Order: sequence, then structure tokens, then C-alpha cells
Amino acid sequence: MTLLVEIPEYLHKSGLFRRLEDQNEEEIDFLILKPNTNINNIQDWLDLFNTCNYFQIDHIPETLLNYYLDHLVDVNFNLNKIYGRDSLMVLSTKELIKPIIIKRLRKEWTEFQFSAVLNNPKHDRSDGYLSDNQNITWDIIKANPNESWNHNFLSINPNITWDIIQAHPEIKWSYNKLSHNPNITYDIVSANPNHNWSYNALSENPNITWDIVKANPNHPWNYSLLIINPNITWDNVKDNLDHPWDYYLVSQNPNITWDIVKANPYHPWNYNALSKNPNITWDIVKNNPNHPWNYTLLIFNPNITWDIVKANSNFRWGYKYLSENPNITWDIVLANPNHDWNYDYLSDNSNITWDIVSSNHNHNWNYSRLSKNPNITWDIVKSNPYHPWNYKSLNSNSMNKAYEKYLGLKLEEYGF
Repeated sequence: MTLLVEIPEYLHKSGLFRRLEDQNEEEIDFLILKPNTNINNIQDWLDLFNTCNYFQIDHIPETLLNYYLDHLVDVNFNLNKIYGRDSLMVLSTKELIKPIIIKRLRKEWTEFQFSAVLNNPKHDRSDGYLSDNQNITWDIIKANPNESWNHNFLSINPNITWDIIQAHPEIKWSYNKLSHNPNITYDIVSANPNHNWSYNALSENPNITWDIVKANPNHPWNYSLLIINPNITWDNVKDNLDHPWDYYLVSQNPNITWDIVKANPYHPWNYNALSKNPNITWDIVKNNPNHPWNYTLLIFNPNITWDIVKANSNFRWGYKYLSENPNITWDIVLANPNHDWNYDYLSDNSNITWDIVSSNHNHNWNYSRLSKNPNITWDIVKSNPYHPWNYKSLNSNSMNKAYEKYLGLKLEEYGF
């Protein structure tokens, strides 16, 4: 890249950057900004950011980020004042910094949640389920070596990479479980054939494609489980009918559409599974009444709304499971008190928050299922120790809805 701008003198003096490979005075092949303490004002910050931006550096130094977070109001005000609120400079600044802030917030979130785990005397962590929770990072594991980590479950954890595995041969990794891990590719498997990989688990692994399966026919692929793999399409099934495909699972596959089903009527489609398939809409069901749709299982279909159920009360809906439908909100429950809502299933409905539960103690909430609810956090559990929480379910709970809420509030606070 040709050096067309003058880098501020203080950057030279402070050693904020260094050239790793300087083949030509007019070109910088690579530039890394080093940690520093020389950002003392908005202009320093703008100079440094402009340097990063000009050289298209995707690694923003921690001090640049820290100054931004510590002086949010000032930085945002000055950016807006100098360039205009909706200017390309302001938007590109936020666009460049946002993923780094999200990464930082994710780290803060996971560490705060784990501290709540450690500070809860009632928390039983002996079952090992906490080890594969996506909120448990390698940094947390390293910082807490005396925890009873379960290496089988740890092997499935999506924060565990092949580099970590190679760097820690002293850990008894489960290669059966690692075969499920989304960080494991077929290149890794083929380069390490002496490990005890599970081809049942690999068949489901999202890194496995049909081209890989086809190019390696001597491996014991599980064709029943392969169809769960999102990379497997109807063409793969249709062109390889000699394999033992499970049509219940084929019918559930998100790549199967109604057009495919209609165009291939002689295949043994399973209408129980099709009823749950997210490609099946109410219009399809309504316009094809002669097919054996399962109205109990249709309730689990994300395309089925309360309005549809209400307007078609003559069908034999599985009302027991309606409370679990992702389109059922607390407002719907309140507006329809005569309906026989099932509070067991409502308890783990992702639309049910702790505020709703704590404000409606008169209902028979199921705390075992509530422990799986993605809105629940360890902080909530710690602050409400007298409820009958299910710690095994809590250990497996990704708490992703609670994290999304936290992230949204923080990004709004940071001016995004």
C-alpha cells in the first residue's frame, strides 16, 4: 500500500506502530498498532483511528477501544460535530469498532455470569453439563483449573478450537464428542486419522458436505443422521436412493420444500415430520386438506400463529403444546384467560421473561422447565435462591435471549 498520508509525529515518537516488513520506503506491507498510553484527547484518538482506517487495519489497539468506551459521549459528540451524525466517517467508525465492542461485551457477559455461578453456594456443578455451555470460554476454563470440568462435555463446547486441543494434549479429550464440535473440519479429521473420530457424530457436523461424503465412501457415514445435516439437499437424496435415508428425518430437513414434496409424490414422506417443517405454511396445509397433517405437531411449526389457531378452532390442535409455540406471547395469554394454558410449557417459552414470572406468582410455573428458559441468567438465579431451580438444566442453558437483551442495551448506551 502506497503511503499517501502523513502519520502524526506523536505516533512515531510513542512507538504506536512498527513495520514488520519494510521492503520499500513508500510501502507498508503490514502494520500492527501496539498497546500504548498516549491517547490523551479526542484529537489523538481521531489521528490514531484515521491511521487505522487509512491502512485498513482490522486489529484496533486496546487503548483506542478503551478510550472510546471511557469517553463515549465526548468521542461521539466530536465525531458528529466534525463530520456530521450520518457522515460516512461516523458510520464507518462505528462499523469498524462495533464488532470489537461486541466481542468485549461478550467476554464481560460470560465472566460476569460465571462469577455468579461461583458465588452461588447452592449451585451443583458436579454433573459436568456446565462444561459444554457456550458461555464457558477457554479463558474461564484456564482461570479456574480447580473446577470439576468434564472433558467429554468440554470437547463439544463451541469455544474449544483445534489449536486449543493441540496445545493441551494432557487433557483427555473425547474424540467421539469432538466429532460434534463445529470447529472440527474434515481437513482436521483426515490429517489426524489415528484419533477415534465418530462418523455418526461427523455425519451431523455442519462442516461436512455431500462432496466430502461422496469423495470418501469407505468411511462409515450414518445416512440417517446425515439428513439432519443442513448441507444435505434433496438432490443429494434423490440422486443416491441406494443409501438408507430415514424419511422421517428427510421430511424434517429444512431444505425440503412443499414444491419438492409435490413433485415427488411416490417417496414415503412422513406427514408428522412435515407438519413441523418450517417450510410448511398454513396456506399449504389449508389448500391440501387430503394429506394426513398432524395438527398436534403443527402447533410446533413456527408458521402457526394464535390468529390461525383461533380462526380454525374446528381442527384438532394440540392445545397442550400451544403454550410452547414461539408465537405465543404473554399478552396473548392475558387476553385469553379462558384458554387452558399449560404453565409447564409456558415456563420455557422464550417469550416469557423473569419479570413476567416474578410479577405473576399466582401461576403454577415449572421451575425445572424455567431453568431452560433462555431469558434466565445466573444473576437471576443467585438473587432468587429459594426457588426450586433445576441446576442440570441451568448448566446447559445458553441464556442467549438474556444476552441479546444485555447486548442491545449496552450498544444503545454506546451510541450504536
